[in-house]
Amino acid sequence: MPRPRNLLINGVGINDADCNWQNGEKKTHYNPWYELMKNETYDVCPEWCRFSNFYKWYSPRWKPGYVLCCELAAPLGTRLHSPENTRLIPKEIKRVVRPQGTGITKDRQKRGWIVRECRNGLRDHIGSFPTMKEAQVVAGLLWAKRLREAADLTDDPEIKELLFKRAWEVYPK
Repeated sequence: MPRPRNLLINGVGINDADCNWQNGEKKTHYNPWYELMKNETYDVCPEWCRFSNFYKWYSPRWKPGYVLCCELAAPLGTRLHSPENTRLIPKEIKRVVRPQGTGITKDRQKRGWIVRECRNGLRDHIGSFPTMKEAQVVAGLLWAKRLREAADLTDDPEIKELLFKRAWEVYPK
């Protein structure tokens, strides 16, 4: 029995694909779109709510080992996936782009703030600070440093430029 067309994904996306999938193309092209539709932490432009539109953009850009990233080209804090904001970047760099590796927590005993950095599953204590502002400055410096290090991992000039630009944006002034 043929699969019904125009299936609604997560109440948002429409799978209007009319393709004969070959050589694992479904996994490499459909799965990233499906994950976007399921992920509620990101917004998706109306154009990409139809799989066929996403497929037209994604197919010529696809590279093995690369993942979707909207955090580099979009304004800081924006999480909108669209043709203008989204880039395909290496998986290793995607882990660095988001500021999740550096955390600021309240130090209840000393009534200050603690900055910790997590890399490769290991958590390092960076320091304790009396004010939240000081802790944010140190966390921003660490994130900017990680972004600059990530720029050395790629040969793609566009991704390199976007990483340096974002590092400059997050660097405390």
